[in-house]
Amino acid sequence: MKTRYEELQKKLHDAIRKRDYCKQNIIMNELKKLEDIKREENISLKNLAIENLTVDEHYEAICLMNKMFIFTDILETAALEFNEFLKDRIKNIDMPIINKTVELAKNARSIVRIVDECNDPEMSDQFGDLCDKIRCMAMNMIYSEEAKLKQKIKNEHLKYGKD
Repeated sequence: MKTRYEELQKKLHDAIRKRDYCKQNIIMNELKKLEDIKREENISLKNLAIENLTVDEHYEAICLMNKMFIFTDILETAALEFNEFLKDRIKNIDMPIINKTVELAKNARSIVRIVDECNDPEMSDQFGDLCDKIRCMAMNMIYSEEAKLKQKIKNEHLKYGKD
């Protein structure tokens, strides 16, 4: 089931594709209203934490939240890359892993988008930079392991006389 926001985004995309500028403006105004309502409904962790948590608990909550956002950002990127790779190479095959990663990417994006919705460009930039650095470090470790795996796969193929 699509949310009203998702429906409006699809309509906006269609209006852009059809170059219907009047409809684009109407839809963009509706989207802005929904975003404003959503922003007002968001309750800050800071306010909740100050009222309900000790200093140490508040600190731990922030650290855990940061980890969640960072790993979700990395997970979203990995899911999108995986889907793009398969989409270009495998046509008309319905695999559960593809359906799950499409869903995963959408859900991860909705979580990561929360950082951008804070309307703090400096924080968003810092978050993006941090995610990029962590992703780079993780990818270096992954590439190292993948090099070993590639040689193993190559040896397996040679056993069966395949290149």
